[in-house]
Amino acid sequence: MARAGFPVDLSGNFFLDPVAGNTYYSGVNLIPNRPLYLNSSAYPGHRMFNGGPDAANPAFSLPDGASQGNAPRNFLRGFPAVEVNAALRQDFHLYERLNLQFKAETFNLLNHPSFGYIDPYLTDLLFGQATKMLNQSFGASGSLYEQGGPRSIQLSLKFIF
Repeated sequence: MARAGFPVDLSGNFFLDPVAGNTYYSGVNLIPNRPLYLNSSAYPGHRMFNGGPDAANPAFSLPDGASQGNAPRNFLRGFPAVEVNAALRQDFHLYERLNLQFKAETFNLLNHPSFGYIDPYLTDLLFGQATKMLNQSFGASGSLYEQGGPRSIQLSLKFIF
């Protein structure tokens, strides 16, 4: 299984709609001629978006007032995912109508880390960095068998008669 990174929608200023009581975030401004990504072994997955409160030469800034910002939605990408899953099955004939089936399944055989959720809020200290592994990004379960989880092996025996 291989896929490209999911798009990430960046969020800027926090607002409260006084009429409806809803909260929302504005977009961000794109500063031209600056790199969108920073690469370093200090970041999870060796990459982060270029911005945030501590950035020296950021590619993004907060828009003024209630402006929505000029950066397009979903133009930055998260991390790609690569995973190898494999299964083997062997059937043994034991007696007349009695059979035994052995199955071994391996998930994330190469145990390659897959990073998931990236903090999209420009005002956060961890802006643009992966804060969760891919299997933790899908919800609360974090199952061993979800895409992006740790290497896991499942063995089973089944009698068929």
